[in-house]
Amino acid sequence: MKIGTAIKNNNGKRTTEEFTCDGRQHCSQMRSKKEAYFFLQNCPNTKMDGDNDGEPCEKYRYPEGVRRD
Repeated sequence: MKIGTAIKNNNGKRTTEEFTCDGRQHCSQMRSKKEAYFFLQNCPNTKMDGDNDGEPCEKYRYPEGVRRD
């Protein structure tokens, strides 16, 4: 699932219209499953896919009020 084309902005960070690689690495730091996919596919040093199957945060339970899309 590709969220969008990642490009480098003026600061050299990878970004889309929605998300920016900003150093976050863990599921607990994501605001949605869609954001987790972006980070897993585009950002370095993520720790969200323990079994390396391309599906981030499979066992993570997002807190109430957090988007699961």
